[in-house]
Amino acid sequence: MKKWILALAVVLLMLSTAAAEGLQLPDVGVRLGVEGELYGTSQEKSGPYHTYLYEVEMTLDEAADVIVDYTEAARETGFTPQSNAVEGALIKYMSFSDETGMADLALYVVDGAKELASGGAGTLWFALAVPDSMAFELGDGGPFLVEGGTRCVECGGSGTCAYCGGLGSCDYGAGYETCVVCDGSGLCNVCDGEGKY
Repeated sequence: MKKWILALAVVLLMLSTAAAEGLQLPDVGVRLGVEGELYGTSQEKSGPYHTYLYEVEMTLDEAADVIVDYTEAARETGFTPQSNAVEGALIKYMSFSDETGMADLALYVVDGAKELASGGAGTLWFALAVPDSMAFELGDGGPFLVEGGTRCVECGGSGTCAYCGGLGSCDYGAGYETCVVCDGSGLCNVCDGEGKY
């Protein structure tokens, strides 16, 4: 009986350690194609937060695409996204939580408000505040984010046809014939060979 209780205690300890490690928050900079800079560290009630700043030139439509892609990547990784109210210079404010804490992503206009209002590009800041308790690594977009988009789920980012492995032909039982999925191109039919969308 004592061995059973000891084994159960070890299993519970392992599970609680795995839960404490949590998930790794993807870096929005990968999707933006820029490297984030540590802007500052602040002490909150829940512990220290590190804020990373990403400065980009883009339109509001492009920024909206980034937020949608990042939100989906965070959700697929296991985070719970939440849209928050905006005030002042904020354009968008999102939170991403898991059992280790809550990270925040905010979007600010820095310059070019007139251009942005008319559909042009302006200077924007993406600010990502990550609690010290949450796993995060600059430059790591996780399994879903790549520069300029979201990694294609069909080909896993390789750009090759998942059905024929990029060969352009498959053995359908009577010898090799043109792949019916990629029509012989060897390229992924979902992302057109780009590995992202």
